[in-house]
Amino acid sequence: MKRVALGVTCMVLAVGVFATSVLASGPVEPPLADYVGFGYNQDLEDDAFRSEELQRQKLIQACMADAGFKYEIVDPDDWVILPPEPEPTRLENAQVHGLGVSLFYGETSTLGPVAVPENPNDAYVDGLKAKDRDAFYVALYGPDPFSEQARVAEGEPEPGCAGAAFFAVPRLRETAEALRVEYEAMRAAIATDPRVTEATRSWSACMAEAGFPFPTRADLVAAVDAQLEPLLAADARSEINIFDRSSFSAEQRLLLTKLQDYERAAAVSAAACEEAHLDAVVADVTFEHEAAFVDKFSKVLEPARR
Repeated sequence: MKRVALGVTCMVLAVGVFATSVLASGPVEPPLADYVGFGYNQDLEDDAFRSEELQRQKLIQACMADAGFKYEIVDPDDWVILPPEPEPTRLENAQVHGLGVSLFYGETSTLGPVAVPENPNDAYVDGLKAKDRDAFYVALYGPDPFSEQARVAEGEPEPGCAGAAFFAVPRLRETAEALRVEYEAMRAAIATDPRVTEATRSWSACMAEAGFPFPTRADLVAAVDAQLEPLLAADARSEINIFDRSSFSAEQRLLLTKLQDYERAAAVSAAACEEAHLDAVVADVTFEHEAAFVDKFSKVLEPARR
């Protein structure tokens, strides 16, 4: 079985919707922007991830050599499988991606085919005898990384060279991950803050006037998703290439086009209503909650200061 090593840089924690707060003194960065791991410093986090992963790859190479196998370092820079693009405005994003539901499908797909980079170890592994190939993967990942026996207590190294390397290299995001529960509680408090609740009602009224009567953005997304689901029913899914609209039937194409037009219009209205009724309130509330969060966990956060 051929395995491809891929790395995907992901935000560990959900970041606040807005990057600045508009206070009396003017735009101010939110307090957590001073710390890495909370999504405000993505370029810095991406660079750190690549550096950490390169260290891990070197450890894996040495470990595999000790096990008697050749292993070529998988360059983290090769894991960037989508070309970087300029950051779109919210309106541009709404016009192109909609709400992120149906516009990923068909000939108007905003995602497109994803190229999987070559793993430099594939040729070597393919050239091994079956028994040696199995031994290679045991050395790399452990006896069976998906078996009950291979599961280990949280915080202990996983079996295999890859697992050992992962735990051997400190991660820049460890501080944020250690505060995950507290951070998510703060985000929940922001969402349920009375000022945000009232602003959301104003957003909902704005959306209703535009022809989209939904209490929240989440309700709007769920409604679009519910309309998309029948198009991707289990019995039809195997026949559909999500990146090739020609694999849809004529009826499916018509329904998909209508749904995409609806989603795009709804997303544009949502963006306008958020700017008019929600953005400033959420930004200020976020600032207050993050300031309290930083004050409460200042000592824990210090290692993550940028």
